[in-house]
Amino acid sequence: IILKMHIFMLSTFGFILQLFAIAHSSVNSEGKFQLSKFNKLWDSAVKIIKSPMKLSQLELSLKKLDKEELALKHLKNEGKDVKDLEASTQKHLAEILQQYQLGEKFDGLKMEYEKTFSDDQLENIWNTVQFESEFNDNELHSLYKELMYLQDAINNYQKHLTKAEKTVQSDIKSPSYKDEAAKHSKRLTELRIKLKEEHDDIAIRIQQVKKKVNMNEASIIDKRVVDLWNKAKSTKYFSDEELKSIKDELRHFQTGIDKLIFWQNESTNLHKRIHNQGERISEEYNHAKLKLEEYQRHVKKYHATMVNRISPKFEL
Repeated sequence: IILKMHIFMLSTFGFILQLFAIAHSSVNSEGKFQLSKFNKLWDSAVKIIKSPMKLSQLELSLKKLDKEELALKHLKNEGKDVKDLEASTQKHLAEILQQYQLGEKFDGLKMEYEKTFSDDQLENIWNTVQFESEFNDNELHSLYKELMYLQDAINNYQKHLTKAEKTVQSDIKSPSYKDEAAKHSKRLTELRIKLKEEHDDIAIRIQQVKKKVNMNEASIIDKRVVDLWNKAKSTKYFSDEELKSIKDELRHFQTGIDKLIFWQNESTNLHKRIHNQGERISEEYNHAKLKLEEYQRHVKKYHATMVNRISPKFEL
């Protein structure tokens, strides 16, 4: 009996040592998970969870969830209905956060880049910086907050503009409008000055941001390019050389998109003019349509090629 107890104690001790080894290697390793939010959550977890057994269990749970979310992203990219799967992964994450009391930590680590910008200029700046700049995480986060602040300022300006238009319409309909024309004119002038100052302030700050990120007026990066680039960077399976090659290919993809946009605009403008000039530009219009169709096929094929190159690595 004593011998059996001794063997049991040795095996138990060995198991505990294994757990410590797992936990220790986990703490000192980097990039355990493909999604950066789980790597950041793990880095916080190892600082507050002292139990090696809990850490090893958390690691297994996060790896499973990591794969689930990658599969979810892949299905989303394919345009499939993922509502049930999305609800399942969110429930799984909530259970993990509750089990290990990591809710507050995770809220602080969430990537705040889920919101998009309704203003085209801000969206173009953000897409360009994500693709072209060498900003580190802190600089990118700081820029994002600055752009969101500008988006709020633009939203407020639009509200003030709408309110001013309603005020003007109300004044015109007012019975006292003719009798108090000078008063209404002064009020309208004040509104215009206030709105112009607000507009100019936003425009100046946008130019300052563009100067800060060294962005010229022609720098417009399509969201598809940015999404593919972020996906490629987020996986640990591409070497620096491969990432450089992917970035070059994505630049070619952007060039194709730029040409597609050019022929879209050209085709639209010629279509409007053809009603006035008839057969004189019909040949030019047909050429534009052919080029448009050519680049539509080109962009679609190039996008599929890049998705196929990046997604398999992204899923692993």
